[in-house]
Amino acid sequence: MAKIDMLKDVAERLAEYKMFYPDATITRVGFEDCNSISHKDGLKLSEQVCHMTHSGLLQFVIFKNRMYIFKSREFLKVAVGFKKGAKVRFHDPRTPDDHHESIMLADGMRYDGGIPFIWTKDSDADCFMKCNTFAVYWRPVEEMSEK
Repeated sequence: MAKIDMLKDVAERLAEYKMFYPDATITRVGFEDCNSISHKDGLKLSEQVCHMTHSGLLQFVIFKNRMYIFKSREFLKVAVGFKKGAKVRFHDPRTPDDHHESIMLADGMRYDGGIPFIWTKDSDADCFMKCNTFAVYWRPVEEMSEK
């Protein structure tokens, strides 16, 4: 039953990511010789898969001896713009009238629990390692003006 619930969760998460990045896909990785994989090793493997597929890492999920890697080529282009000092804008197609902006306080993203976070001026965190702004909802302003 847990496997069915996990597959349902994975399908729902993919559908949600497709609202933001229509090219989002999943890569499933299975491990025959171990019961689980650490988040550190999961991140490393996810980054390698994304590098090979020229994609940005939206999220990775570890479930026992399986991993699900959510990725998007479009997100890779967005993530390149997450640089310290860059202006970023909240972007959620479900709330098109919400247009608030912020400034990046650090380069790049950090992954916690397989989820990407950025550190922005409006974040309630006082350092990059505690930032909790979900990166998928934000885009660099320059990237948005090109569309």
